[in-house]
Parts: sequence; C-alpha cells; structure tokens
Amino acid sequence: MSYLIKVILEEHGYDVRILNAYLAPIFASLSRKKADVFMDVWLPVTMHDYMEQYGDKLEVIGNVYDNARIGLVVPEYVTIQSIEELNGHKDKFSSQIIGIDAGAGIIKHYRVDKMRDTEILEADRKGEESFKNFDLAAFAKKTFGMFGGVDAEVTLECRNELAGVVIDRFGHDVWMCPHGEDHFRARVPVAVSSQFFGWITGIGSGMRIVGPEDVRQQYKEYLQNVIQNYMD
Repeated sequence: MSYLIKVILEEHGYDVRILNAYLAPIFASLSRKKADVFMDVWLPVTMHDYMEQYGDKLEVIGNVYDNARIGLVVPEYVTIQSIEELNGHKDKFSSQIIGIDAGAGIIKHYRVDKMRDTEILEADRKGEESFKNFDLAAFAKKTFGMFGGVDAEVTLECRNELAGVVIDRFGHDVWMCPHGEDHFRARVPVAVSSQFFGWITGIGSGMRIVGPEDVRQQYKEYLQNVIQNYMD
C-alpha cells in the first residue's frame, strides 16, 4: 500500500522516500503526533495489540480490504494431516505452534490446545528462510509467557542483588557490566510486550529500562495506563 500511495503522490509532484521501520516505534510515533499516517495496519487480528495500546490516540481513516485472510500452513515433512491432529501430539510441540508473520517483522507462537474453528489452506509456505537458523532456546529466553512482540536489545540497570534474577531469565551468556558500586547494567534480547513490562514492574524499583528510548517511552505509557485505572 505504501508503494501505491508513493506513485499517487509522485503524480502530484511530491518527492517521496520510503523508509522501513519496526511497528512499535511507528505506532508510538503516531500516538505522539511525530508521524501523520501509516498505510499498512492489519486489523482486527494481526496488529490488535498495538491498537489496544495506542488506539485511543489514533484514527482509522478507511479500509482497503474488508476480508483479508491469514492462514496456517505446514511444510511437507510434517506427517500430521490436519490441525485437529496437533492436539494428539501436543507434548512433542510443548503445546505451541511457532510461526512467522510474513512482512510483520516478528515471530509469534500459538497454543495448539486453545484453538478452535481452524482450517487448512492450499497455500505456499512463507517464512521458510527465517527458520533455517532458528534458535528455539534463544526465542524462549526473550519471549515472556505467550506474548510476542518486536525484537529489541534492551539495556537494564539493576541493583547488584538482582544479578541472579537476570541470569536465571536470560542465561549465563548475557552481557553484564558494573555501573557504580551498587548497580550493574545488562543488555538483553527481548520481544517487547506488555508481559515484559509486567515482569519489569514486578521486580520493582531495583530494575529500570535505560534504553532504547522508544522502549522507555512505551514502558512509561504502559505505567501511565495502569495508574489511570486507579485514578477514580
């Protein structure tokens, strides 16, 4: 859609340059009036979480497709022939399906045992290249619960007594460096989500997000929304 609008604007004499960006900073920028229009919002499902977080500050100005579909497909080497059969083998898959949303820039996983009204599509598989070097262990470390999100390297500043908490969550190979006498900083790969922010909040004042700035802003907005629930 962005390229279509680019052509239309250029026909009206505008010089248009298209830049790629992650969804989280796009929605954050729109909500803070740092950007004006985003042309590729997939609703009601794919970008639902972003609309839940920022929707009250945004305006949907129109629909391009009313019946866009997202399907679930499997590679040929999978011997199971139907989605319903997955439940019978859920122990082999940890009750999860891990998949990539083509073009969304994120990997999501799904609970097989909580699906209903599913169907198989005759469609080419997408995301194969992304899974050639997929590290399931690393994915599990950065993902909090069943909540995926945009990948980011987040810098945390923590009190020294929380070193074990950080190592337990992110592994022994996490980057950690002393910061003053009482604190250290850690750089951790995270799928930024409300569940991650909840984890930070649960640890309390001994841990804070130092960067990147867009993640700090998202966390501030998360906290403001939580506090707003208790302002009555």
